[in-house]
Amino acid sequence: MSVSLSRSGVLLVNPNRTEPVVAPLALDYLATALEDSEIDVQVLDLCFSADLESQLQPSQLDWQPTCVGISIRNTDNSCYSGTEFFLPEVRELVRSLKRIYPKAPTLLGGSGFSAMPAEVMKFCQADFGLVGDGEDALPQFVTDLSAGVAPAIPGLLWCSQGEVRWTHPSRAARGRRCRTRRDTKMALRYYEHGGIAGVETKRGCYHSCIYCIDPVSKGNEVRLRDPRDVGAEIEHLVRSGITVLHMCDSEFNVPEQHAIEVCQEIVSRGLAEAIRWYCYLTPAETSRPLIRWLKRGGCAGVVFCTEHCDDVMLRVMDKGFCFSDVQSASRFCRELSLPFLHSVLLGAPEEDCSTARRCIERLKSLEATVSKASVGVRVYPYTPLASLLRSRQSDVIRSNGELAPITTCDLLEPAFFVSDKISSDSAFDANVTRWIGSDERVVYHGLSSGSAKPSYHYDWMKLASAVNAA
Repeated sequence: MSVSLSRSGVLLVNPNRTEPVVAPLALDYLATALEDSEIDVQVLDLCFSADLESQLQPSQLDWQPTCVGISIRNTDNSCYSGTEFFLPEVRELVRSLKRIYPKAPTLLGGSGFSAMPAEVMKFCQADFGLVGDGEDALPQFVTDLSAGVAPAIPGLLWCSQGEVRWTHPSRAARGRRCRTRRDTKMALRYYEHGGIAGVETKRGCYHSCIYCIDPVSKGNEVRLRDPRDVGAEIEHLVRSGITVLHMCDSEFNVPEQHAIEVCQEIVSRGLAEAIRWYCYLTPAETSRPLIRWLKRGGCAGVVFCTEHCDDVMLRVMDKGFCFSDVQSASRFCRELSLPFLHSVLLGAPEEDCSTARRCIERLKSLEATVSKASVGVRVYPYTPLASLLRSRQSDVIRSNGELAPITTCDLLEPAFFVSDKISSDSAFDANVTRWIGSDERVVYHGLSSGSAKPSYHYDWMKLASAVNAA
């Protein structure tokens, strides 16, 4: 690995062009970290670009980059009924950047990349990859390259003779710090185009839901931000004219006390009346005092990462709570008039028509502002679900609808599991529709591609639309 830079200049690229538009929070944080290290940085946001090729040309930049970082937020949309795979476009972007800037090494990062870094590296054919938090690692990477030193950063990947190599033998090394500061120019642009600005109050998740990649991509140790820092960031956003926010944590109330302290900080700064924000919650750590503080802190609605309403299936999915917890959390929201959404996922191992019906019937009984039920569990390679299916030598469903043994799939391209007890039932979609009945609060994304309009599944945006329409 011998790459040398003549100066410490970095071009950060956002390739995410999906709709609805979401501001690239990571690039805000990374750009600020590079500037703090006195490293020149430019951000190239391709979200609003009609002509990518012209946007990439040197004439569009202030100076020639000596390193190009590409943030991969998601590899696909995880939606069985309308699958979109994003990496082919990223691969073409990498090729274009290498052709236009042949002396600038390409570096991949982001939560989508960190979920399966070696696989993404090989597919996209980038020079380097960086797993996990980048605020400290990226400036060090650039500094090492500028000095002609081979970087030895934990979590760094590079390609050598067609093979992906690591500087660290484990999945990734992730710092205990969560140091974030940002500029708001990019967030403001998205806000002006109808998007919502994001804020992180922590990173990582210590839960063990069998399908979830967050403990893989973000770490299974929660790194908390000081609530005062979160409050200062929100205050800066408000002063910039941004007043609608989304807390981007995997689950805002993990742990609950930290969530309450963030709300208290918002109140103490006098920001609650100026902002409207949304977040994800787990029913496991949702108390009446938490909902009360959410309301006081300006929260406009919450999305519960429920995934099922049958206790057998909740145990299978290792959710860490039972349906009575879901009922209590819902009751607190109703009694305190906080809009809420439940999202459930049908088709996991052991699912059959009886558990699915029980889930839908119980989902309706929660009287949520809006609920979403979908079928098909995206299988990611380093999750407990993938390990379980491999041990059972199960089949997965590729995005083209074909069955394939999981042992023959690297799971980079979208692959889903649907219990054969429901996938073999040709009347399943019709049955779910019948169980939902006339309840317009429940949205269903079924087995058939025609049962739902393909969309990027930001559940908090569904909730925001429901709140605005009320």
